[in-house]
Amino acid sequence: MRQVVHDSPIPPSLSAESVSHVRSGLSPAEAWDHFAGKTEVRDRLWPLQRGLCAYCEARLVKEGCHIEHIRRKALHPEETFHWQNLVLNCQHRDSCGHFKDRDRERRPAVSDDLRFIKPTEADCHRYFFYLRNGDMVPSPALGSEADRERAHYSIEVLGL
Repeated sequence: MRQVVHDSPIPPSLSAESVSHVRSGLSPAEAWDHFAGKTEVRDRLWPLQRGLCAYCEARLVKEGCHIEHIRRKALHPEETFHWQNLVLNCQHRDSCGHFKDRDRERRPAVSDDLRFIKPTEADCHRYFFYLRNGDMVPSPALGSEADRERAHYSIEVLGL
């Protein structure tokens, strides 16, 4: 996991939509489904992430990647169109963003759990180490049990 820094300007379509969706009466999921600016958002996120999944760092296919809401739309409707809440992730169903949101009863608010390491968190890369086979494990350089627990938790939640 590499840090995603949203240092480019907010896409204009995202700025406009963040205001209009509140007045639309649609649920956050419906508003996002009808949002016409996804290509613009994807194009702005692509260079920030160097074409890599925000969670597993797999090489993405631009037309086939998913715009991930780090904090779920249903739990945080006000962040549905928030620039810093959006990252690109791979389409793997058994890992990353799709996996994170799959078990909603057991883990209803993963992104609110302070143990979850977000790709927008400074130095998020320091928590993880990649084995030669591509598996991700907690970094051996982590000094505290709390940091190791955060890394384990994030790896489990993301199916990595």
